[in-house]
Amino acid sequence: MTLQHQYSTYDQQRKKLIYVCETAERRQRSEQYKSQQVAKLVAEVREFGDDIIDYNELAGIYDFPIDKFQRLAIQAFLRGSSVVVSAPTSSGKTLIAEAAAVATVARGRRLFYTTPLKALSNQKFREFRNTFGDHNVGLLTGDSAINKDAQILIMTTEILRNMLYQSVGMSASDGRLFEVDVIVLDEVHYLSDISRGTVWEETVIYCPKEVQLICLSATVANPDELAGWIGQIHGKTELVTSSKRPVPLTWHFSKKFALLPLLDGKGKKMNRKLRMSHVQNISSPKSEFYYVKGKRKVPLIRETLSQLWENDMLPAIWFIFSRRGCDAAVEYIEDCRLLHDCEASEVELELRRFRMQYPDAVRENAVKGLLRGVAAHHAGCLPLWKSFIEELFQRGLVKVVFATETLAAGINMPARTAVISSLSKRIDAGRQLLTPNNLFQMAGRAGRRGIDTVGHSVLVQTTNEGPEECCDVIFAGLEPLVSQFTASYGMVLNLLAGSKVTHKQKESGDVKAKRSGRTLEEARKLVEQSFGNYVGSNVMVAAKEELERIQKEIQHLSSEITDEFIDRKCRKELSEEDYAEISLLQNKLKLEDDSIGPGKQEFDSEGQLLCPSYYVALSSDNSWYLFTEKWIKTVYQTGLPAVPSVEGGPLPRETLKQLLLREDMIWDKIAKSEHGFLLCMDGSLDTWSWSLNVPVLNSLSEDDKVERFSQEHQAAVESHKQQRRKVSQLKKTIRSTKGFREFQKIIDMRNFTKEKIERLEARSRRLTRRIMQIEPTGWKEFLQISKVIQEARVLDINTQVIYPLGETAAAIRGENELWLAMVLRNKVLLDLKPSQLAAVCGSLVSEGIKLRPWKNSSFVYEPSSVVVGVINYLGEQRNSLLDLQEKHGVKIPCEIDTQFAGMVEAWASGLTWREIMMDSAMDDGDLARLLRRTMDLLAQIPKLPDIDPVLQKNAQIACSVMDRVPLSELAG
Repeated sequence: MTLQHQYSTYDQQRKKLIYVCETAERRQRSEQYKSQQVAKLVAEVREFGDDIIDYNELAGIYDFPIDKFQRLAIQAFLRGSSVVVSAPTSSGKTLIAEAAAVATVARGRRLFYTTPLKALSNQKFREFRNTFGDHNVGLLTGDSAINKDAQILIMTTEILRNMLYQSVGMSASDGRLFEVDVIVLDEVHYLSDISRGTVWEETVIYCPKEVQLICLSATVANPDELAGWIGQIHGKTELVTSSKRPVPLTWHFSKKFALLPLLDGKGKKMNRKLRMSHVQNISSPKSEFYYVKGKRKVPLIRETLSQLWENDMLPAIWFIFSRRGCDAAVEYIEDCRLLHDCEASEVELELRRFRMQYPDAVRENAVKGLLRGVAAHHAGCLPLWKSFIEELFQRGLVKVVFATETLAAGINMPARTAVISSLSKRIDAGRQLLTPNNLFQMAGRAGRRGIDTVGHSVLVQTTNEGPEECCDVIFAGLEPLVSQFTASYGMVLNLLAGSKVTHKQKESGDVKAKRSGRTLEEARKLVEQSFGNYVGSNVMVAAKEELERIQKEIQHLSSEITDEFIDRKCRKELSEEDYAEISLLQNKLKLEDDSIGPGKQEFDSEGQLLCPSYYVALSSDNSWYLFTEKWIKTVYQTGLPAVPSVEGGPLPRETLKQLLLREDMIWDKIAKSEHGFLLCMDGSLDTWSWSLNVPVLNSLSEDDKVERFSQEHQAAVESHKQQRRKVSQLKKTIRSTKGFREFQKIIDMRNFTKEKIERLEARSRRLTRRIMQIEPTGWKEFLQISKVIQEARVLDINTQVIYPLGETAAAIRGENELWLAMVLRNKVLLDLKPSQLAAVCGSLVSEGIKLRPWKNSSFVYEPSSVVVGVINYLGEQRNSLLDLQEKHGVKIPCEIDTQFAGMVEAWASGLTWREIMMDSAMDDGDLARLLRRTMDLLAQIPKLPDIDPVLQKNAQIACSVMDRVPLSELAG
């Protein structure tokens, strides 16, 4: 089976293939040029001194012009400032960090580069090694280190935070960390992440002031607040923002039989054709769109793919918010050939190489689709396989990748098109709408710099979401960064116990470590430096002051547009004779105008003559429609009585009259023709019951037809037209008066003032919403945790003396550090074999790992009886901690689960990957994640204080056995 419109000529496909190859070669040449220029600049600085480093030198390492926001950020860095950069996804923010790294390496100093994801750290590690050479770049992960003393060290933000725990409060000469001069916080908008945002705030708070910070963020609503916070607690910070994308983004909407622009030519409103299709839904019952909530209007994946192919919009990343959906999509279109024969041969060759190197990592059920140019990318795939897909996609050998939204989080996989399959995703509590930030993050993957002249973002019609809903999200505006700062056991212990300070004992000359503790008040000063508290104090005060100023200005301006003020102004500016003439005519105009009826001003503002009379009708979708008689084709007798919807309520005509008198009513113009305008406005709850009784067209018969218009109606229409002509003549008379020019200036000034008031009111509403979002947190949770550690004899709050259990908990990484420390210090673990220890550790870190019910097999490896006994014993200890936490209001989970312990034990006992996956009800990506988490915990044990040497040795053995293909590769 092939795509319906796939029959392009051989020459066309050949040109595309040549273009992709030329692009890849051009990118390779650019990387080589950059690497050579970096080496040259480093050599020159070492010969002539670092005074020669300036913007021009750094810009010269690239073979393309640097954008303005990149230039401003680099210049701010060279001035010694910390920098916050907020710019769209794929706009080139990494270049700023790269330039800073060049300057830092050339000066012989160090730079740390942090990312939110291990996979992203691995990617940056590879990219930076290509630019700076292997010897200049290192990588820190939770369980291993590569070239850890390199000038550029890449790590996740959590690892840097843990390093800062050990040194917070030390002077610049006291610790290895302070050999670093620059820290890059990539994807700093993760500060808003509900589960991990605290890490970013802690990193900024604990970071020494002499270290320059470079914070790279996607576009958010409040970058000024982020920069202001960092400036307040860290030192001089400059903000650089950009809303411009290097490759412009065009929005499209995929319907069943058409791919249309989503927005109008100015990008300010929804495309009129899409608006008209909504009208057709009502008036054309036989059309495919008639069932507004049905499935007949939803395009199949194959149909949308065909639209992309026809419009030369591949390669594409297609976001589907479930792993199962991604895999099903690949299977559904795996017979569609998207690759030229030469490309397919190249993919086959690369797959053969990959299979030889990593036989267990090949996703066999995805091979057929891959050879046709289609692949899935989600957390259920092995990291090695995902890296393989990413490489093929970047080379143009995969045309469509079906991915979950995690792919939008910084991985370097730009495409020509981003397809968003739905505006909502299913979560445990139901369906959750995408936020504007999420949508723009995914859409930002579209448009490859230096390759595409425009990027395409395609939103797809679903059963619940049409173009109106899509536009609502796009025009809703970006969301602000919101503090998610919460306290943890690790935070409380590390802050209260202070940092280790070395000193020599005079008697023996030995070097020993001693902790210098903090009081609660001292810790509070650190905790209260959180972003949430900054926003809750400084920003709150500033916002309230601005809101008060705006309200006063609105009040003042409102007094200048009243009839009394305009009348006084006219008396002052016009002669007495001119004033009297215009005043008399205006009064007549008002009387005649009022007799026409409400709603007329909506059309006067359009500058058209109001000769046709307008009708208002309620439709079956509970919307009001406004139209001229020329739009009416047939009138039917429905037999519906004009009665209130509830007893004692208003009649339909009275409700309509009240709606038309509302000042905030907005009629949307949805069509314009020789018949006049067709306008629409949403109904209300008052009209909902009436709309349910409005019949649809195919339920009416010829017998229901009535005379189109009665004689009384025609007479009323004619009278209405005569009244409009009278009003029009009065306006002409006023315009011909002697004082009209001065009078018009006064009216224009009033209209200008009204527009200014509207802008101020919009700003006032935004400020009010922002104030409602501000909610300082942090210290309350800190105190609750401190009470738990006091009662559990982990640390003495009064003397800051930390006990052995506290030493272990302070050093460990995990969701509940105290619980992990209690388990690892329990003597029951000492009798376990290495594989059994691995199984117990796996039971502590299996949160979020799930079985997949659609798998054919439901078998799960059972843990040994020894492991089950230990886990049951630890469960009693867990219950005691949960009771203590509940007593003091602490809600940190204590994870322990036997469900997957047997699989971890099997892997740690030497079973092969293929053997385990054959009998597994898990995705290979889930199993890999579980095993990597287990290895991460095992790798920490030998480094923790006050842990039995026997346990440390067994942990090393277990970790060593588990660290094998397909888990041992860098791509994890």
